[in-house]
Amino acid sequence: MANYTTYRDIADFYDRVRASLQIDKTVLENNKIDYPEYALLAERQMKNRITQWATLVDDDLTDFETAIVLQTAIKCYAQVPNNIKTKQTANMKIEYKDNNNPTSLIDNLVEKLNEILIMLTDADEDLFVGFLVI
Repeated sequence: MANYTTYRDIADFYDRVRASLQIDKTVLENNKIDYPEYALLAERQMKNRITQWATLVDDDLTDFETAIVLQTAIKCYAQVPNNIKTKQTANMKIEYKDNNNPTSLIDNLVEKLNEILIMLTDADEDLFVGFLVI
């Protein structure tokens, strides 16, 4: 297996990002995933975190590519419809995040990413790289 080159060479990259977010191409097109604040930033963050990325092969390379897919999905999370709930009162519209589900989609993505990064870095399990800023 060849060494890593770019996120665009990851097998089924765009479909994997959308599958992680449980959406399809009508919701998030490839060109939006390519925005610098999504895929490019996710790739750069993973390269900075996994400093030996250029030498990874086989299973480690597959894990690194999966980390980029998951970090990209985390970055694109705001594009997922219905991740913000809305209530309409007589005088105003209220938007809020529903925190009742302890294992939300974003939490699952972050947990998966952290598990992969722990394997790649042999880091402490308290590692937290994936995050969402709204």
